[in-house]
Amino acid sequence: MPGRNAISDRDPVRRDADAGIYALVLYLPRAREVGAGRLGRRRLAAGWYVYVGSAKRNLVARLARHLRRAKGPHWHIDHLRALAGVKEIWIWPWTHGGECRTNDRIQECSGASVPWTGFGSSDCRCTSHLTRFVQKPAACFGDAPTPLVVNPGRLRLPRARGLTPDVKGRILYRARQSGAAKEPP
Repeated sequence: MPGRNAISDRDPVRRDADAGIYALVLYLPRAREVGAGRLGRRRLAAGWYVYVGSAKRNLVARLARHLRRAKGPHWHIDHLRALAGVKEIWIWPWTHGGECRTNDRIQECSGASVPWTGFGSSDCRCTSHLTRFVQKPAACFGDAPTPLVVNPGRLRLPRARGLTPDVKGRILYRARQSGAAKEPP
């Protein structure tokens, strides 16, 4: 059987367990000025933010990188991540165009606003891949994500997704439907 070409064989859904669309749910405890490379600087209000991204492969490594504070900035989110804590991660199976569709759905949720035009969307036509919420956000649309809660410094992916912890041992665990995630002080 000849090898598949990932570029020409555009499956609508990737079957690879280490691929996915993700949303980082971040909490910024107080208003801060954030610089993001060519986007310049912007003062962001205290509150909740959701950043949407995707990984066609190496989802575990991508999420582990987003959780590390000590890293050189590569993406816009790295600049905000240095100031805001990741409180939850939502993941969905990877689909072609799914990152932007997921971002659109999140921005249609009640209480959503776009705080910074161009943030995280330099490779697409979206206004921004960063959304602000005054209250803690919840996925408010049809396809429920796999919710993951971040313990301080540890990340655990549910075995049901076939994902394993990264080499640094950060672990993700499923959020309980009962709201087990603690709100920040």
